[in-house]
Amino acid sequence: YALSISLGASGAYLAGCGAAPEPTAAPEAAATYEGPIGAQLYTLRSVIDSDPAGVLKGLADIGYEYVEVVQAGFPAVASILGDLGLQPVSMHLTPPIVTGDWDLYGIEKPATGGTLDESLSAAKDAGIEYLVMPYVHPKGRGEDLDFYKQFAATLNATGESCAEAGLKFCYHNH
Repeated sequence: YALSISLGASGAYLAGCGAAPEPTAAPEAAATYEGPIGAQLYTLRSVIDSDPAGVLKGLADIGYEYVEVVQAGFPAVASILGDLGLQPVSMHLTPPIVTGDWDLYGIEKPATGGTLDESLSAAKDAGIEYLVMPYVHPKGRGEDLDFYKQFAATLNATGESCAEAGLKFCYHNH
């Protein structure tokens, strides 16, 4: 059994076992991705809080054009994004905005920005296209069909509100 992945014209080779083959000639028309690229800022959560401007500048410097922001951290990065030419296209909502269960998440409901309507307005103002329900707390996950029917109804109602505001709603299923 051998696992191998050739990375084409670069001549790079990854093998589970066996010797690397001789590099092959570059294909006539190698496929390349020429579309825009973006980064999910949640993946940078361990570093972005200590230096938001530096982290975002690093993304812009290596060619990122778009970002998915986290709602709770968005006010701290909003003006920096604009200065660097990074466009926020989606936002992870704070889950209780959808579920209404602030205590379960151990989050105090903010005086402003803690409702779906406020979130829709802020997203539209920032040019964001997608709002994302990123997570359901394990203790907030039901064990029977009735729970999931109600949860689906909640997500559908949120999606309808987003659609009415000209936005798209996504559920990140974990």
